[in-house]
Amino acid sequence: MEQKQYFLIIKKLSLLFLILSVSLFVTSKAQDNNINKPKKQKLPTFDDFQVVKIFKGIPAKVDLSSNRYAKEFRTVLREGAKKGSNFAGHYTLVEWGCGSSCQSHAIIDTKNGKVFFPDKLLTTAGVDFKLSSSLIITDHVDRLSGDLPPISYSYYYNWDGKKLILIDSIKIQ
Repeated sequence: MEQKQYFLIIKKLSLLFLILSVSLFVTSKAQDNNINKPKKQKLPTFDDFQVVKIFKGIPAKVDLSSNRYAKEFRTVLREGAKKGSNFAGHYTLVEWGCGSSCQSHAIIDTKNGKVFFPDKLLTTAGVDFKLSSSLIITDHVDRLSGDLPPISYSYYYNWDGKKLILIDSIKIQ
């Protein structure tokens, strides 16, 4: 009788183990399916990176000694700086062509004339930016047209006053 009870308990435990294993497997697959489903990506907006103070004074003279490349692009930098702040409160973002479907950019501090050449600002379709925000969007999908070479990503950067910090990117289909 003891042996029969022993086998009955083993049988019940085996059945319980099988039920738990199947249950864990099914739950695991359901979680995998949820993870692998594409999520609607919430991209950064200009409002997410608002600048509180806007400089309205006279732009400082471009400091050509502040960056080793500034002298090479002095004319376009000076012309751009004359227009005053257009980005992140007290910066001027300057853009010029560097060939077919190519734009170079520099950022000038309107208060002191210091020049920055972020290496991430070589674009195919330009940049989107605002005076009231420190967000820069490169090669935004809305700027693309049929005559441009294919671009794989748009990048979203935050300007911290010295460098661009990558916030997000989106693959362009």
